[in-house]
Amino acid sequence: MRKYSISQNILYLLRKLQFYEGKIYYLLVFLRIVVSVCLPLLTVALPGVVARLYLSGRKLWQSIFIMACYILAVLLLRVLLTFLNQKIKGILFLFRIDMGDELLEDILDMEYTEFESSKGRDRLGRAERAFYEGNDVGVEAMLDQNMILLTNLFGIAVYSIISANLNPWILALLILAAVLNGIMNRYNRKWLDSHKDEWVPVDKKINYLNGQIINAENGKDMRIYGMEEWFREAYRELKEERLGWFKKEYIRYYLQNILERLTYFVREGVLYLYLIYRMTKGMPLDSFLVYLGVAAGFSTWMKDIFGSLHELGVNSDVVNDFRAFHEEIPKEEDSLDTPLLQSHTIEFRDVSFYYPERDTPALKNINLILKPDEKSALVGMNGAGKSTLVKLLCGLYTPTEGAVFMDGVDIRTIPKKIYFKEFAVIFQEVFSFAFSIQDNVTCEPNEKVNREQFIDSLKRADILERIERLPRKLETSMGKELDREGILFSGGEMQKLMLARALYKNAPVVILDEPTAALDPLAESRMYERYNSYVKGKTSVFISHRLSSTRFCDRILLMKNGEIIEEGSHEELMEKQGEYSSMFQVQAHYYREQDNLRKEERL
Repeated sequence: MRKYSISQNILYLLRKLQFYEGKIYYLLVFLRIVVSVCLPLLTVALPGVVARLYLSGRKLWQSIFIMACYILAVLLLRVLLTFLNQKIKGILFLFRIDMGDELLEDILDMEYTEFESSKGRDRLGRAERAFYEGNDVGVEAMLDQNMILLTNLFGIAVYSIISANLNPWILALLILAAVLNGIMNRYNRKWLDSHKDEWVPVDKKINYLNGQIINAENGKDMRIYGMEEWFREAYRELKEERLGWFKKEYIRYYLQNILERLTYFVREGVLYLYLIYRMTKGMPLDSFLVYLGVAAGFSTWMKDIFGSLHELGVNSDVVNDFRAFHEEIPKEEDSLDTPLLQSHTIEFRDVSFYYPERDTPALKNINLILKPDEKSALVGMNGAGKSTLVKLLCGLYTPTEGAVFMDGVDIRTIPKKIYFKEFAVIFQEVFSFAFSIQDNVTCEPNEKVNREQFIDSLKRADILERIERLPRKLETSMGKELDREGILFSGGEMQKLMLARALYKNAPVVILDEPTAALDPLAESRMYERYNSYVKGKTSVFISHRLSSTRFCDRILLMKNGEIIEEGSHEELMEKQGEYSSMFQVQAHYYREQDNLRKEERL
């Protein structure tokens, strides 16, 4: 992973910001820097102005008028600074949102194997920090700290010129004192950064315990099984461990505070002695007061420079995590909307697949041809490799060895967005958004929805009448996360809705990856028969671990340990008296027993 420097990341973000928000940001920042330095300088000079007016012998009304103008100027500058801060804050917020859209695009383009893996999820989690942890972390914070650093540098330059006019040695003293404090502060921050990984897990455990204690669902077990003492002891041990780290942190900041006090005492002592000496040589009172204020402000500017550099370093690491993630995402050119073909032949040639960080293959030497208008079934026990094969078929996974071909073309050469259009898949895990029924079925913006096709898909899935009885009909929200009036469909209704989604897409390849696993065998069989009636003329694949549900298929592939061990129609496989036949008889006997038990319970 390439690690960019702070300056490289700042330039990268500024180019991006100019692209999204325009050049007005630079003008606003320039004005903000000038005003931010002038305001404290005017405030520092105020006592000196008062002293000079008092000693000038002017008439009272003249002094009051000058002071009123001076204070009005300060107030107007404060109003201008507030305006500039709000404008800049708004621009940076919009920029963070726009950059966040780039991350969302990256997530959608991310290889699915990487998206599923723990390593990929960890990389994604670090990349998200650049945008989704507020304005104090990531891209917004880095640009903000860059502006603060430039302000501090300009301020220190102005204050250095003023201090040098007093005495170059006084300037050297001010710089030395500020540098010593900055070094100590930086040392403590580095210690915190290098050790925070040791107490973050402790904080996580404490937060977890807190969450479990207040979780109402846990209350019954905690009370019945007398877990209170265990929780108290676990909490006490974690608290003591965390307190140990807190004491170390406190001691370091206590020592830093002592150093700051000592340098402050030496700096102020030398400065006062020198200024008093200069007053004995004729320095005016107003100059005395101005130099005192400048000396105090100088230390603040220097301290803030070290703080800004540290924050820039921290946030630069966060931006690096995003850039590393962003640069590793495979980029495809936007594909044109191409008309779907009516049918496809898909072939697996010597395909093997290994999951990341696993030594044993999930699939081994798969050779398979799926033909148009042929209903194929993948059957086998859980863990046989059925779902892995489906994900390879859909293009979600890339073979470790071998290749998958569609109509004789290696699918690795086909842009993903085009290839995905060829598939309508109903997975085992039912998935819906907390948006309207129309959004969930069509998966398209409202202006692109084919209304007639949408209604027809609901009707064919036998769910339209149920939806028409709802108060908001097709605009009813799914779930209650975002809408209190949303609806929670039953498992069977959700399956019908997923069927409607597949029917609306009308893709030439239809795959059903055990979507009815939660149903009883008879309900699953009826649901598969309904699916069967809608796949005529398409390349279709049915997956199930219940062998009775796929008897209607033209070809059945029995999988075990990542291999296809038997192949044929149901009748052919039963005649072979092989493993398929044995499994079918065992399952049929079990389901008959379960059915008899249910009948006895009803009696």
